[in-house]
Amino acid sequence: MKKVILLLIAPFILFSTLSAQITQKEADDIVKQRLIGETKPYTVYAKNDVQSEGYTVITTTGETVELEYSCWVYFVEYEGETNGKYLIVKASNGNLLEINTKKDNGPGDLPEWRFIPIDIPFSEYSLQGTSCQWTNLHYLSGDGDLLIINSNEELEKYLCVKDFTGGNCVTPCIDYCTVDFSRYTLLLAFGIVSSSSPSCFDHCIGLQQFSENVYEMNVDVYSGSLLVIKYWYVPIITNKLKEGCIIELTITKKNCF
Repeated sequence: MKKVILLLIAPFILFSTLSAQITQKEADDIVKQRLIGETKPYTVYAKNDVQSEGYTVITTTGETVELEYSCWVYFVEYEGETNGKYLIVKASNGNLLEINTKKDNGPGDLPEWRFIPIDIPFSEYSLQGTSCQWTNLHYLSGDGDLLIINSNEELEKYLCVKDFTGGNCVTPCIDYCTVDFSRYTLLLAFGIVSSSSPSCFDHCIGLQQFSENVYEMNVDVYSGSLLVIKYWYVPIITNKLKEGCIIELTITKKNCF
């Protein structure tokens, strides 16, 4: 077997607040911190337990790296690529070793590794400055609902120009901001809440991936003490999601003062 030291980048990065022995959570946080700023879609997997006897990285092409210390082992898989990376957190002090691989399918037992929840970047989608308003939304649940939109044709079903009362659609909406749905997915959370002030704005506070096809969208919804019904909408755009994925909507209701 050929033994080759792979390209090592940022071999030892000290994590600021460490205990004498790095816990699994601390190791997860070190890895998440390292991956902040990644622009390509990726997933992160981890060996379930600390590797107390060390660990040997063996790539698909037969290259190896032997680590002779106790460590937490992670593998970063990039969507649609055969280039990945191992992130090794030294259990004694939290130093981080990064090993880039090329033409590698990752560890053979990767399906048995633990999936690391990651924060998914997103941007807000707005109808401000257009004549459009949301329509055809069925408020089946008092706790809110969620639409996954993957084409401009589908988006147009939920947009129109309404009359001066804001109730009835009078014409289709044509001046909305189109989305490049070959690269992005639009998530529209919506619902009903009682509100006494228009100055509090509902918004998305986070989108996380918990497994290959399971996500969670977290939304803060503001309500007031008066029995005034308000329809709320929180649309965001994120990188293209796989067909058939599951997105759980978590709503936190807060008082609007």
